[in-house]
Order: sequence, then structure tokens, then C-alpha cells
Amino acid sequence: MIDFARLRELLEAKGFRCTPAQEVTGTPNSLIVVKDLPFCVLERAGVVHVFSLLDDTPPPRELMEALLSPEVYRA
Repeated sequence: MIDFARLRELLEAKGFRCTPAQEVTGTPNSLIVVKDLPFCVLERAGVVHVFSLLDDTPPPRELMEALLSPEVYRA
């Protein structure tokens, strides 16, 4: 499980802009994350999805590191 409040704190400290994405994704556990490009992070049925909203660009390293942080990700 992802602690989305903590994820948002970590990413905003690194210069990302984060917006809840429940209206877009239909799930409360979701964020739109923007630094250079917009990405969506969502958790549905225990599975975390990270994808670009524009193309096939892989997510920034900082985003993935924050997601894998023990203070954010709880198995």
C-alpha cells in the first residue's frame, strides 16, 4: 500500500506539483504528479500504476525512488 499523503510531501519537497486525481481516475488513491512532464500514480486493488499522461516516457527517477521509500510503500 502507498501512503499518498507522505508521497505527496516527499515529491513536493523535490519540486514536483501534485494534485489529487480521484475525479480523473475514479480511485481515491491517485495523484497527478508534474515536474517536467505529467505522470499519474494510482493504486487500484493493491497494484500501483505509474504512467505518463502524454507519451511513453518513463517516470523520473526521483518519483520512483519516492514510491519505493519505506516511509511511502508498505507491503
